Amino acid sequence: MPPKSNQSTTPSPQTLTTEVTVAFQNPTKSSAEISPNPIPPPPPSNACAACRFQRPKCAEDCPLAPHFPAHKHQQFINAYKLFGVNNIVNTLNSVAPWLRDDAMTALKYTADARAKDPVGGCARIIVSLYERIAFYNEQLEDVLAQIAAVRAIAVTNDDFKFEAFR
Repeated sequence: MPPKSNQSTTPSPQTLTTEVTVAFQNPTKSSAEISPNPIPPPPPSNACAACRFQRPKCAEDCPLAPHFPAHKHQQFINAYKLFGVNNIVNTLNSVAPWLRDDAMTALKYTADARAKDPVGGCARIIVSLYERIAFYNEQLEDVLAQIAAVRAIAVTNDDFKFEAFR
């Protein structure tokens, strides 16, 4: 274990009093704005969300840049948690170039659905859509049966002629 140095890392009481007094007098300023050497914010980067998550720079030939722009950070995080970066890149490489956008759209949708519904994911959405299709098909069959009944009445009844149903 290295020996402790005699110098203390805590500021002197006078420095603390000055900072507290200044902060109390002007509560809108943070301690970084009060200190003489504030740390500048990092420069904005043009890195895609995937590269920004893994490293600060994004290569010009980054395969994920077109699909995960910097402002879609949460979408990348969802895909990363579900699939991992290697599987995402392998999916991109295994699909024909003209199908990559569709494959990534499906991948991102699946990841976002899993983030919203961890148990059901997009399977629950698909089941719900199939149920709605079945419901509307039943309604369509009922309407077609009603139309057929009205046509049958119109054919048997010579007094009632409605040309729209013929």
